[in-house]
Amino acid sequence: MNIKFEPATPQRRADLVRERRDLAVSRWKERLILPIAAVVVLSGILVGAWFISEDQRRSAGARQEVSEEEIRMLRAEVDERMKNFEILAGKKNKLADEDLAELEQAVSAQERIVEAAGLVAAETARLEGLRARLHVYRAERVREASLAAEKEATQALRDGRREEAVAALRRTLALEAEISGRWILSNLEDKGRVSRLDIRLRRLEAQPLWEEGRRLERDATAAAEKGDYARADELLREAVEAEQRFALSYRDVLDTEHDRVERLLNLASTFRSRAAKVEIDKTARAAELAEQARQWEKAAGLWSSAGAAAAELLRLYPGSEHADDKLPLAYSRREALARVMPETERFRESMARIRELLRSGDTSQAGTLAAAAAAQLEVVVRKFPEALAEQDGDRRALVVIRERVTSLAVVREAFVNQLVPLPSYPGRRILRIEVTQALYQAVMGANPSARRDPAFPVESLDYGQAEDFARRLGWLTGLQVRLPLTEELVAAHQADGRAIPSAEAWTLDTAEGKVRPAGTSRP
Repeated sequence: MNIKFEPATPQRRADLVRERRDLAVSRWKERLILPIAAVVVLSGILVGAWFISEDQRRSAGARQEVSEEEIRMLRAEVDERMKNFEILAGKKNKLADEDLAELEQAVSAQERIVEAAGLVAAETARLEGLRARLHVYRAERVREASLAAEKEATQALRDGRREEAVAALRRTLALEAEISGRWILSNLEDKGRVSRLDIRLRRLEAQPLWEEGRRLERDATAAAEKGDYARADELLREAVEAEQRFALSYRDVLDTEHDRVERLLNLASTFRSRAAKVEIDKTARAAELAEQARQWEKAAGLWSSAGAAAAELLRLYPGSEHADDKLPLAYSRREALARVMPETERFRESMARIRELLRSGDTSQAGTLAAAAAAQLEVVVRKFPEALAEQDGDRRALVVIRERVTSLAVVREAFVNQLVPLPSYPGRRILRIEVTQALYQAVMGANPSARRDPAFPVESLDYGQAEDFARRLGWLTGLQVRLPLTEELVAAHQADGRAIPSAEAWTLDTAEGKVRPAGTSRP
């Protein structure tokens, strides 16, 4: 490979000179870092040592201000005062303030010894012992005052002087705080006692607020009973504020209902909504009167207004006892019923006319009118199904008539021609013979009998099926039809209290275990 060298340009030579200079400066910086750091550390050590030595020199100078003779005299003073104190403590069951002054002076002298001699273990230990003893005596005196204040509070409470009891308990707690804060070396701090006193004091402080909330509630209720709902609302607001203050500060020391604030707010809603509820009730009553007068359009409008007002009350005052979420729906249904009532009445009139035609025997005209009544029923059900529910008597009767429209004449002839007057019951008639399978089949469209023969009595059915047959027979004939009562059967046999002769009915004794044709027993 041939390498070609070219002479450097002036610009390139300047760049090379600058790079060599930068490299030299960088190397000098690296060489100077360690020496400079060492100088800084050493200077710090020297300065710190100077401060320490100066402090020691000053302390020594301070200690030198008290001579050994003075320290000896201070020790003698401590010994003398403690001797005097021990004598006083031995003579008296209860030390006075001037007695404790000897101990306090001993403590003061011992403090000067420690200041002069420095942190000498023996002197420091003696000082701590003296201080602890002073704290015990002082704390015991404070505890006596604390117990006396508590006793004063108890007596004041028994006498009904609640404010004085509160003041005495506050003094008691202040004295206990002095023991725990000032005389800490006594070890007489009693956290359990402080907690008990605090609870007792806070209960007494809470009682007026607790009673105030209930008084305000009673006054609010009384105002509402007089019709002054504005005043009742104002008093309840104050009761809520009192209860909230109580719950914030005293709920842990005095019982109250857990939902009292919510109950008070709901009571306030009840009072505020009372006027609206009165108007709703008036509107509903007016709607009922309009219905009684058969003013259906007016009734529908009133029910609509009552429903809207009930919904608005529920929205504005959900906690009120007048806020019934079922009421708007109930009024809406009454409105729909009123609006469809004209068509419903026309349907009822058609059914009444059909029953008249059936009773008179005009089954053909009755069948024609039944088709028109079915159209009326469809209109009513389409507008408001509940106006004529499936269990409605007229609706069920129409369904049966429409199903048996081709058999109306046959059923009437088979039934009416067999009716005879019922003795002793004017206006009532009874079938002369048993219900035949032919009649049952024509009415019900089915035959449950075990032995099937149109001329034989229908059998193998229960009492409910028999009642249903009688009901349907009444619908198809327009007559009032039911099963006979026991006394009616007796009257039909003209028994007058005597037993019915077996010859007048097929029984187990006379029928020889067989079903006999209808109408074959002696009448």
